[in-house]
Amino acid sequence: PLSENGITLAQLAGLALIEAQFDHIYASDLERAFETASIIVTHNIFASKASFEKIGNIIQGNKLLRERSFGILDQKEYQEYNAAAEREGLYDEDSQRSYRPEGGENELDVKKRAIEFIKYLSNSIANNTYKDQSAENKKQSILVISHGGLIKMMTNYLFQDCKCDLSYMDADGQKN
Repeated sequence: PLSENGITLAQLAGLALIEAQFDHIYASDLERAFETASIIVTHNIFASKASFEKIGNIIQGNKLLRERSFGILDQKEYQEYNAAAEREGLYDEDSQRSYRPEGGENELDVKKRAIEFIKYLSNSIANNTYKDQSAENKKQSILVISHGGLIKMMTNYLFQDCKCDLSYMDADGQKN
């Protein structure tokens, strides 16, 4: 999608993150998200020093970050999803979240993937820090590029289920 001045949202993200330095970049391996990550890396003054061929090595594509699969209902209108859920006896919005179309996922499946990615990320950071003793006290700066539904599930898990509280931190991630 384009912004008002003809610049894509991915390009705006790239410009907004031009001076951000990342230790790790993870993206959904689906084309749209991976392309957004590539645009961000291309504009980033730290990462763009790598040749374009190496961008795929800078960005770690991950299947866990994919958007929800609607299986046989992928690319269909949302009304078709609602109708299929109703045929299964699921009439209200809350119960329809549990509907899993053939070959697809329901919201709980997406939440499980979100939790799996968070655990993967935690283990990856712990392993990298353990290997590099100089990184012991270093903060890790991580960029994750995914899709709205999965991001919602990750934030719900962290802030509702795990009760993460960042209210004591300022905008730069420093303790108040």
